[in-house]
Amino acid sequence: MRSELAAVPILGNAVAAWCERHLLALKENFQLNLVIEELVTNVIVHGWHGNSEGHIRLTLSCSTLGIELELSDDGPPFNPLRYPAPNLNTSLAELPVGGLGIHLVRSLTTRGSYRRQDGKNVLCLCKPFSVLSD
Repeated sequence: MRSELAAVPILGNAVAAWCERHLLALKENFQLNLVIEELVTNVIVHGWHGNSEGHIRLTLSCSTLGIELELSDDGPPFNPLRYPAPNLNTSLAELPVGGLGIHLVRSLTTRGSYRRQDGKNVLCLCKPFSVLSD
């Protein structure tokens, strides 16, 4: 997809359809969409500063570990896994702007890796999942 905020809801619909095809529970659909929306929005707003010239690629697959997510973009180098965790033992008014979305992504995924390859950021994450019961 192009790095445009208008494409985020379209991506969300595609992810929801993917979750339905793989019989994932609504909770997994919601959490996966939350993770993807946060990551993609960060790339668009902070990486490309709203410029729609960038490209983002998302690949999803299921494994025994959960949902495997690979997100790549051709924005400036940024490893969200190295972004410092916010101090949650402070008041909301004292929290700095930014960083809570990355914290949310980390809390909803179990493992991750980052690499810079061929001028692209490549982030791989795993999201545990539940399958719908009969």
